Amino acid sequence: MTAPQSSRRLNSRSLAFAGALSAIIENAKHRVEWAEPSVNVSRNDLAGYDVILIGIAPVLSVTSNKAYGVLWMLNELRDDPRVRYFVDTPEPTRITANLRAVDKEFDCLVKPFYSQRKQYRDVEASDEIKSAMAASVSRLLSSDWPTTLYPATPWSDDSFVVNRLPLGAAASVVGVQVDSFYVSNSLHRINSDKVKRWSIDTDKTKWAKSTISSLQYPHIAMKKNRASTDDAVFVEIARSVGSLLSPTVDGAVWWSHRIAQSLNAGTPIASDWRVTSRVGNSWSHLAAGIEEMSYIDMYELSASQKSEYIDSLPSQDKVKEIIETSLGIQK
Repeated sequence: MTAPQSSRRLNSRSLAFAGALSAIIENAKHRVEWAEPSVNVSRNDLAGYDVILIGIAPVLSVTSNKAYGVLWMLNELRDDPRVRYFVDTPEPTRITANLRAVDKEFDCLVKPFYSQRKQYRDVEASDEIKSAMAASVSRLLSSDWPTTLYPATPWSDDSFVVNRLPLGAAASVVGVQVDSFYVSNSLHRINSDKVKRWSIDTDKTKWAKSTISSLQYPHIAMKKNRASTDDAVFVEIARSVGSLLSPTVDGAVWWSHRIAQSLNAGTPIASDWRVTSRVGNSWSHLAAGIEEMSYIDMYELSASQKSEYIDSLPSQDKVKEIIETSLGIQK
């Protein structure tokens, strides 16, 4: 439903869960094709695929620019055994809340506010398309979901996702720890170019504002703008004394590629210690305490965080097995 869920090009610049899944599936010697969701796609157009993996997101979000095409395709592929879902929104509660809002009043999905969405005019002019989309919303709310993948971390709990998606997803949720492929086992060197500042994923959350108020050093955004690439983000993270990763309003520390980037850069991570400390003691430090450390101590903390994180990850072979089994494509 979002651009990162369906664009290989975007994932080559800034890795999202869809790009990580694609890379791991290809690593397991399977072919992956990315497709643009469209209200013009029919079931017959997809006849040549063994598995169809569809990203689900909050349908009313401004980032769900391709929601119309996905909802149409879900109706075309209803009861198709090849279909699997994946979710990557840090707040899965919004998926359910948006579906309920649309189920109650369908017109809120096609109001002029969304006129810049892909194929808005096609949807607006067709009662058939609207009816198919409404049917998909209803099924997402009331029917059993197929196997549904989400990006897990060593501190993840499947129940967090299960309890926030529609009831039909309860038995279908599978966590995939893609970081087994992205956190390097090699030791990083001490970075003598570090600047007394923090890199932060977002400064908009309550946790971020509270944490920032306790710090002496300034902070910068990991991504300067939407066009920032992972390479550019890595440079900012590597030069900072620490990375601030904000928990969601629901209290989850959601997966993002920034975790692996920070660990690979030798930059210690501070987040909600009540969540991350499940991995080990090195993940229980407050940001204010990290500021008081020498660069050597920061380096050692980052090395300990990396070691404990890697030790908590499944093997790459296990991750491939989980994905292959979930998609029904094991060799």
